Amino acid sequence: MPVNSHICRFVAFEKRSSFFRRLSALIIVSQFFFILVHNAGYAQDINGESVWRENILHGLDTTTQDTSRVLLTAELANYYKFHLPDSALFYGYRALESARQIKFPQGEVDALEAMIHTQTTLGNDSKALQMALQGLKIAERNNLIYDKALLLGLLGHIYREVENYRKALSFFRESMALLDSLHDSTFSTLQQSYIGETYLTLNHLDSALYYCQSAHEIAVRLNEPWVISNALIDLGKIQLKKGNDDLALAYFRQSLPIAANADMIFNSYFAIAQVYQETNKSDSCIYYVKKSLEPIEGRGFYSDIIKASLLLSNIYEKKDAQKALEYSKLAILYKDSLDNLGKTTSFENLLAFDEQERQYEIEAAEAAYRSKVKQYGLIAGSLVLLLIGLMLYRTNRIRMNNEIVSQQHKASELEMQALRAQMNPHFIFNSLNSINMFILENNKLQAAEYLSKFSRLVRLILQNSQEAFIALEREVKALELYLELESLRFEHKFEYKISVDDEVDTTVLKVPPLIIQPYAENAIWHGLMHKHGKGHLEIELYQQKEILFCKIIDDGIGRKKAEELKSKSASKNKSMGMHITADRIAMLQQQKQNSTFISVTDLVLPDGNPVGTEVLIKIPSSL
Repeated sequence: MPVNSHICRFVAFEKRSSFFRRLSALIIVSQFFFILVHNAGYAQDINGESVWRENILHGLDTTTQDTSRVLLTAELANYYKFHLPDSALFYGYRALESARQIKFPQGEVDALEAMIHTQTTLGNDSKALQMALQGLKIAERNNLIYDKALLLGLLGHIYREVENYRKALSFFRESMALLDSLHDSTFSTLQQSYIGETYLTLNHLDSALYYCQSAHEIAVRLNEPWVISNALIDLGKIQLKKGNDDLALAYFRQSLPIAANADMIFNSYFAIAQVYQETNKSDSCIYYVKKSLEPIEGRGFYSDIIKASLLLSNIYEKKDAQKALEYSKLAILYKDSLDNLGKTTSFENLLAFDEQERQYEIEAAEAAYRSKVKQYGLIAGSLVLLLIGLMLYRTNRIRMNNEIVSQQHKASELEMQALRAQMNPHFIFNSLNSINMFILENNKLQAAEYLSKFSRLVRLILQNSQEAFIALEREVKALELYLELESLRFEHKFEYKISVDDEVDTTVLKVPPLIIQPYAENAIWHGLMHKHGKGHLEIELYQQKEILFCKIIDDGIGRKKAEELKSKSASKNKSMGMHITADRIAMLQQQKQNSTFISVTDLVLPDGNPVGTEVLIKIPSSL
C-alpha cells in the first residue's frame, strides 16, 4: 500500500504549526471556494484533487512571500509524486534550492519529504534514504518535531521496502510515540496501521491483527475516512491470509465507499480482485481488476498499472492466451517506462541535488569552523581552570598524605603502647613471683612449666606485634597461653573455654594482633577474682560474611560491683589496656573499616542481680 495518499499529505499540510503554513493553507482554502463556484468540472474529479493542484498554482501566482512560494512549490511536488514523478522531482528540487537560498529549514524539509515519496515510487531506495536522513538532520537541528515524526515514519517505509523489518518497526514505533506526544492521534493511528502492515508482511498475523484492529477502532472514533479505509484494507488482507475469504471480501467492500482518492479506490478494487483470484473466480477477478484501473486511467500511477496488468495476464493465461500476452507486454512496457523515468528524468535533477549538497556542505563546514573557534576558546579556558584545579588538588593531596603519615605514626605508637600494656609490670611481676613461689615450695616441675609457658607467651606477643594483621590461629594460641598462665597463677580459681566455629578458617582469616586479650584480662581481674567460688570464662569466635565476631562472657560480679570494690591491684593497667585497644579500633574505623565496634552488656537475673558481663567485638577480617 502506498505510504501516504494525496489526502493524507494535504491533512498533514494543514496541520503544520508554522505561521507560513497557516498563511499558505488560508490562501489555498480561500481559492478552493472560488474555483469550486466558477469551475464545476473540478467537482467531477476524485475528491477535488485537481482543485487541490489548481489552488496551489493559483497560490504561487498570487503570493509574494518567498517562504510561502517555497511551501507551495513543495506541495506541488507532493501532488505529482505518484503519477508524474518527473514533475514531482522538478518542483521538489526547485523548492529545495529556493529554501536553501533563503535559509528556510521548514521548506527544505517539505521539499525533501515530497521527493522521498517520488524516489521510493521510482525504486531509488538509496537516494530516498539519503534524503530522509538529510531531512531528519535538518528537523532535529531546527526543532521541527512534527516533521521529525513524519520523517521517522518515512524511514520506516524505506527500510520495509529493502526488507529490513526490524529497523522498519523501530522507526514506525518511534514516529508513533513522537506523534502521541504531540497529541496527533490521526497520524499516530496511521503509524500504528503501518506497524500492522509490517507484521502482515512478516506473516505474524496475530500481531498484525492486533495493531490493525486498534488502528481501525481509533480511526472510527476520530472519524478519519482515509485512515479507516487504509485499516479496512489491511484487515481484509489479514483475513485473506488466514483463509477467511468471505470476511476479507467484506472488509474490502466496506472500504470502497470511504476511499479518499484514486489510489485508495484502486487498492480497494484490486484487493477484491485478489480475493476472487484466490477463490478461482476468474471472471469476477477480471471485472474488479478492470474496475481498479478506472480511477487511475491516463493519470500515471505506473506501479499500480503494472500490478493490475500482471494480475490480468496471469488470469488470462487459462482463458485467452492472446490477451494474457497483451497484458504481459503492457506490464513490461510500463515497467521499462518507470525504470527509464527513474534514470533519465531525474538525472539532471540528481546532478543538481548533488551540487546543492556540495554547496550546502561547504556552508555547513564554514559554520562548523566558526563553531570550532568558539569551542577551542572554551577548551583553552577549561584547560587553564583544569591546571588551577590540578594545582589545588596536588596541594590538598600533599596535605592529606601528611595527615596519613601522621595517622600511621600514631597507629605505630598505639601498637607499641598496646605491647607495653600487654606486657604490663603487674603481669610480669606476678608471673615471676609465681615462679619464685614454685621454687621456694621445691615445686621445680611447676616452676619449669610456668616459666616455659611464660617465655612462649612473651615470644608470641613480640612476634605478633611486628605485623598489622596476623592469622587468627596465632592470636588464639597467644590467648590460650595467657589464660593458662593466669589460671595456673590463681590456682585454677576459674575455668576457661575458647570455642571457634567450624566455618572459621583460623589459618587464613587475619585480625589485628593483641585485640582480644585486654578484654579477657579485664574479665578475670575485675569479674572473676572477686567472685566467691569458681568462675567461668567463655570466648566464642564465629564469622558472618566478612565480619569476625568475638564474644567474651564471664560469670563474675559484674561491672557495678567491681566499681564499688575499686580493686586497685590491676585496675589502672587494665583500664589502660582497654583504652588503647579502643583507640586501635577507632584507627581501623578511620581506615573505612566501619563495621568494627565493641559493645559491653551487663548480664542480670530476672530479679536484677548481676551474673556477669558479655563483651562483643566485631572485627573486619583481612585476607
